[in-house]
Amino acid sequence: MGALPGHAYGLLPGFVNGWLDAAPPTLTFVDGCEQAYRYNSRLDYLTGANLVRNKCLRLVAPENRYKYRAQVQVGFGVYLDPPDSNRYIDPGAQTPVQRLAENVAAALDAADEYVWIYGEKASWFPSPHPLADKVRWPEKMPGIEQALRLAADPVGAMCLAGWLSRKTGRACW
Repeated sequence: MGALPGHAYGLLPGFVNGWLDAAPPTLTFVDGCEQAYRYNSRLDYLTGANLVRNKCLRLVAPENRYKYRAQVQVGFGVYLDPPDSNRYIDPGAQTPVQRLAENVAAALDAADEYVWIYGEKASWFPSPHPLADKVRWPEKMPGIEQALRLAADPVGAMCLAGWLSRKTGRACW
């Protein structure tokens, strides 16, 4: 496949085909869908996954399409930062933590394996670096840890909260 003249990603087809030509069958590529930082619905994540899995095949040389399907995965980043960020996700009628939980659940459902959380305005762990933000995400967004647990493992999170038994699916109490 040739270049896409005049397009910002015009060299991408040649770049991807070069990877696929050289990659051993044991290598997995994860398309991180950086544009997903702005996704704000289940449909956004499903559309992004469909783009990588299916629509992008038009840019892959016919001899590499099987390899692409076998070795390319979809992953998503979910952005945390507040309204002063250019990637801020408006929670609408929800709290930011509720919107985050729904977006993470949607990303996990649409991704093949990887979803990561990214933010610049706080940190998860202490850092000796003098420029590292000293505020932790759980302080900045109370309830974030429980929301992420619930998004990643709804049944397990409800059991931890005492709502369900993992074994039976019934109330734990």
